[in-house]
Amino acid sequence: MKKSIALALALVLALAFAAPALAAPEGALLWDDHSTARDTQSSGGMDVAVANGDGNLHLAFNRRLGYDEDFGDGPENGKWGSRFVWGNWGQALNIWTAAGTDYKYLTINIKGEAGGEEDKLVLDFSPEDTAEWAVYFDELVLADGSKAKITTGWQELKIDLAASGLPGMTNRMHIRAWTPCTIDLGEMYFSEAGTADASDGAAYVAALTVPKMGGPNNLPVRELKADAPPATDPQTPAGDKETKRNGNNTAF
Repeated sequence: MKKSIALALALVLALAFAAPALAAPEGALLWDDHSTARDTQSSGGMDVAVANGDGNLHLAFNRRLGYDEDFGDGPENGKWGSRFVWGNWGQALNIWTAAGTDYKYLTINIKGEAGGEEDKLVLDFSPEDTAEWAVYFDELVLADGSKAKITTGWQELKIDLAASGLPGMTNRMHIRAWTPCTIDLGEMYFSEAGTADASDGAAYVAALTVPKMGGPNNLPVRELKADAPPATDPQTPAGDKETKRNGNNTAF
């Protein structure tokens, strides 16, 4: 009896921590299923564990944003400012030829460590390094018209890209955090092909009519969480770019 209970408990725990089963519909364009390690782009504001064996990516964003008034950054100007350093995970993929067209939806399988992480995260699209489109997760519009919510259980966020103010395709995507939090990512894919030609990145971006909103540094400032720990490392000097990390992922 005790052995049966132990086995049942082990199964429950395994299901709770495993990524959801792959469910990309026919015709979808896979961004990543996190089943194998890939290079990631990081500003140093996170600890990353890639390819845990169950197709999920564990992201622990540890950096807390601050602002430097000497550079005119801060709440008084309504923007995060150029001196801000974001906790960051991102990928730049050679996806234009595979895509061929734009898409209506981006689906992200996601769960949070505490729940409610949607008010701490930003989805950042930067096709051809334009850095012109970024949206707080809790302002993303889903296919059913609701706003994105993150819980402690796995769920699919089917994001309506146009309704969220984002282009229908990108070759560079980031998930950024402005205050520490921890999430897991499962499969990510685009679905429901559109009509725009996205086979050439430069031509696609040049033809975009989606209003530019500026990158994440231009998002309206949000109040820093009082209970969040300070950053564990200094701010990146003004003008520094994100560094691409190779082989610097830690086991989880």
